[in-house]
Amino acid sequence: MSWLTGAEARALPSRETWRQETARLADEKRVWTGLSGAILTGREVADHLGAAVARLERESWAPHDMRTFRSVGMALIDTAPGGAGDRDARVVATRLLDLLVHVQAGAPGVCAFGAFDAWEGRAGRTWPEVKELLTTAAQFAREHGPQGGGR
Repeated sequence: MSWLTGAEARALPSRETWRQETARLADEKRVWTGLSGAILTGREVADHLGAAVARLERESWAPHDMRTFRSVGMALIDTAPGGAGDRDARVVATRLLDLLVHVQAGAPGVCAFGAFDAWEGRAGRTWPEVKELLTTAAQFAREHGPQGGGR
């Protein structure tokens, strides 16, 4: 969980506490439910996040370069399993990233979700930090997301 730096990392919960709290909030906040009401499986979300990582590695992540749109948000749009119009996949992946930022920041009750895009765009943010968060989110989705046949 080294994707938090400086003041962000001041009071990190233990790994097990972090997993339990994140799993509880993911269910409570209906993270796995898309805008259409469809429930995405953990594997679908993990695969989507993995595809976004691969795209950003190919294209070179650059969250502030609006000419090329090489942010995580754009990668999630471009790699959505149902195509760029698959808002369910993008929203669920973003909710999970928001939730991870929220839980890691140790700010329970402040908001329903962290603001992943603000975290990503923070001055000094590095690709290794972003990649680690995406990889952590994908692993969490595989381990704790809904099982089953998917959409």
